[in-house]
Amino acid sequence: MEKLSDILGIESQPQLDAQSGTPSQPDSSSQQKSNPQLDALLAFAGGDEEAAKEILDTVKQELAAHLTNLKEAVEEESLSTDRIGKAAHKLLPIATMMQMGCLEELKALSPEYIGEIEEAEIREKLKVVIMTLSAAVSDLYAS
Repeated sequence: MEKLSDILGIESQPQLDAQSGTPSQPDSSSQQKSNPQLDALLAFAGGDEEAAKEILDTVKQELAAHLTNLKEAVEEESLSTDRIGKAAHKLLPIATMMQMGCLEELKALSPEYIGEIEEAEIREKLKVVIMTLSAAVSDLYAS
């Protein structure tokens, strides 16, 4: 749970020095700052570590499912703009909260705009989204 408290930016209970019984000073090199990409999501937990863990687990599962869906969509010979548009629409709110670097691509792939772009451009935008999403999923599973 120490990593979770680091992500949440909350302090854990101080460690007591075994000899003096006073709080020991933590090693500053081991302290991490909160992750700005997760701060907006974890704000819903209100400091509750169990709720934060549940939010992170849900986000991991959702992002991994969207990643799989988009990878399958891009591998199809004929792109399903309906499938891609729906996935982009579902991803946009969480990507916005996490400040992902593919927001413009997701907007362009959303149902309102995907019909305005050619297949080659859709594939290029999907590559960016997939790379960004893949990195986010890896980071979440590493934490």
